[in-house]
Formats: sequence, C-alpha cells, structure tokens
Amino acid sequence: MAVTKTKQQTTHGSDARAAVIRVNELATLANELKTDYTALLADVTAIRAVLAGMISGSATYDAANLVDGAGATTTVTATGAALGDFALVSHSVDVAGISVTAYVSAADTVSVRFQNESGGAVDLASGTLRVRVQPEASFAAPAALTATSIATAAVDSIGSPAGIAYDDL
Repeated sequence: MAVTKTKQQTTHGSDARAAVIRVNELATLANELKTDYTALLADVTAIRAVLAGMISGSATYDAANLVDGAGATTTVTATGAALGDFALVSHSVDVAGISVTAYVSAADTVSVRFQNESGGAVDLASGTLRVRVQPEASFAAPAALTATSIATAAVDSIGSPAGIAYDDL
C-alpha cells in the first residue's frame, strides 16, 4: 500500500522543520549572548579593579583675586601619585569661568592650576580641591570595549552587509 501525504501533512512537516531550525538559531544566539556576557563581566571586573586603584587627595584652597590673564598654582598631596599618571580635579565652589587643570608634578604631589581668561577679575571663594589620580600603568582598555571587538560583535550578530566580506572590516 502506497503512502501518500496530503498537502496539509507536508505543510505541517515543513513548519516543524522550520521550528527546529529556529530553535537551533535561538540556542546559538543564547550561547553567543552568554559568551558576550561573560566577556563583559570580565571587563567590568577589570574596570572595577582600575577604579579601586584610584588615588585621591584633597585640600582647602582660597585662591587670590585673579585678574584677566593671571593664574595661580597650588599643590595637593595624593600619596602614591607618580609622574605620568592621569590627574583630575574638582573644586567645591563655582569657578566662574576660570580654567582649572591638574597634573602630577612630583611623587605624591598634584599641582592644580587656576587660569583666568574670563575677560575680568575673578576672586573665588575658599573651597575644597579634590584630586583623583589614575596610575598610568593600571589601565588598558578592556577587550570588549575596543572598536574592533565592538564592530566584530556587531557583524557577528547581524551579519555583514551584502557585498562586504568579513575580512574587509
């Protein structure tokens, strides 16, 4: 006896195969997401380690009246700072258009420069200078945050545009 399939049976068979293919695609995507999550978690852990290595210091400072074009420099102790490290500064009062920059000028010392280019005299109120120093040797961009890895991940997840080979990226 010959077995004949009806159109409905053939359609259901195609639907089942399509569903299996889709489930496999979803499983692959889930594995890729897990891999990406694991890499991102490693990067977050690395960033936390870098942030934990930040050096800080603070000092009260009352800048003198600065006429236009004048500047003043003071220092803040930041134990562990070394030449070549990255330095940031904040001031607890409005700096009223004065540029404030920080740099490591010697071991354990951050110099903070106030430069008035506002067009008039400015007399800042006394306030607290806070410095943060990031040791130069402690930071390397995490692999998952580089432009190449982001572009590669994007191509891997959505496919390359027609006519562009993966190796061209």
